Amino acid sequence: MDSNDAMSIRPAGPYLGHLSNQGTEYSSQQVLVQDADGRVRYTPFTRFVDTFPAELLAEIFLQLTELEDEEVALSTPQLWSCIDIQLYTARESEDYVDLKRRWLESARNTPLCVYLHDHSDFILPTGIPDPDASLVSLMQAIGRSSRQWEFIAIDVKDRLLMDALFSTVQNDFPLLKSLNLDSEVDPSLPGVVDSDADFPISFLNAPRLHQIMVFRYRSILVPWAQITWFWSSEIPLHSVYDILSRASRLVDASFEIGPGDGYVTDVRHTISCAHLKKLNVKAPSAWAFTVRNSPLAVLQHLNAPSLRKLTLGSHQSAEFGFNPLACDVSPFLHFLSQPSRGLQSLELLYQPVTSEDLVRCLKAIPSLARLVLLSSLLSDLNILFNQLTGDSDFLPRLVYVRIYRYSGTGTHSIDENGLARMLAWRWAAVGVAQLQCFHMPRYKYRSEIIDEKAWSTFQRLEEEGMGLCLSDV
Repeated sequence: MDSNDAMSIRPAGPYLGHLSNQGTEYSSQQVLVQDADGRVRYTPFTRFVDTFPAELLAEIFLQLTELEDEEVALSTPQLWSCIDIQLYTARESEDYVDLKRRWLESARNTPLCVYLHDHSDFILPTGIPDPDASLVSLMQAIGRSSRQWEFIAIDVKDRLLMDALFSTVQNDFPLLKSLNLDSEVDPSLPGVVDSDADFPISFLNAPRLHQIMVFRYRSILVPWAQITWFWSSEIPLHSVYDILSRASRLVDASFEIGPGDGYVTDVRHTISCAHLKKLNVKAPSAWAFTVRNSPLAVLQHLNAPSLRKLTLGSHQSAEFGFNPLACDVSPFLHFLSQPSRGLQSLELLYQPVTSEDLVRCLKAIPSLARLVLLSSLLSDLNILFNQLTGDSDFLPRLVYVRIYRYSGTGTHSIDENGLARMLAWRWAAVGVAQLQCFHMPRYKYRSEIIDEKAWSTFQRLEEEGMGLCLSDV
């Protein structure tokens, strides 16, 4: 027998017999035959391979497994551990309520992530009508599962539904890790929750709770000593001091001061936050940073040796239609003067500070690597750019700068050649970190003619690898 013939004995492809799902094809093979004289030899043999269409095979598979898959799903509670209930839909559909009830039952005793969503847009001027008994029953069932809560987001506008939820809660949350509360609603409407009152239940017995988010802050009972992450909007300044004082293990904190707060508080002691790495403090207006006991004063009483990222800002500028006043930066300088400071990222948004004061503050942060500014009318950025040129002791680790400019009346124009010199020096200088990214995106459109020499420098730096965005020059 020829060895080449022997090697040709092979299937034409994956062979599954009559259930092959390959396309219809003719298959050429070698078959062993015996001639009339008794000699044995191989000869080519061609046959037709029968196949089933893929659609038919899929239908057979689904029919065979449908019942089994349903049983497997219902016997796997982890598949049902996340339940999202849109209350504005639940008020209109009993089928939706029944679906969520069966979903909760299928979860059995597994840890739960529960999302309860409402929406003010669905609340009529006349208030909220009384909910159906089935929806009340569902809320009570969710309350009874509170020992299974691992994450709970409560955005309930309906007072009766809130009462139904908490009427069955056991005030014992052994699995709870994250709490999200939202109470933004007009309290004058009939049937809505009292969003100004303290939260109606206590989370003190939640040994794993470490993350809290509160929209429109209201007083809550939680084990502050174990909280590591906190965010809140519309929070009074005195509550900021209180939380920083009590949450000794806090790592990441964001506070958006409420518009009605008078910023008057009396703090006479140092607040120690040894673990705090990220702090974000925003006021409703930049004017808030120009008054006594402003949010900036939080820093004057804060000892946070591990802080790495600091954001100070406001939701709007004090400059639109007003003559801005410079804020007192002494609390900030006092904070920066503390030992063991390793601040790496600083964001100043709508801060009414002069460029001279800004440079004073930045000189106190040689560890800074990332700087983000939303500059004000008070800021002449040329002063900052000049300081960044040729001085290896000024921000020697700086690698990223992003500046948002307010291009309105009275804005200081940019010296493009001075900016180009700064960027070129920071890109090539020895003894300081190489500036990798410099972004100054357009805040308000303004057409300017860029100096040719400066433009050629910008192009060269970009070609050499600097991340450069200068749409505002």
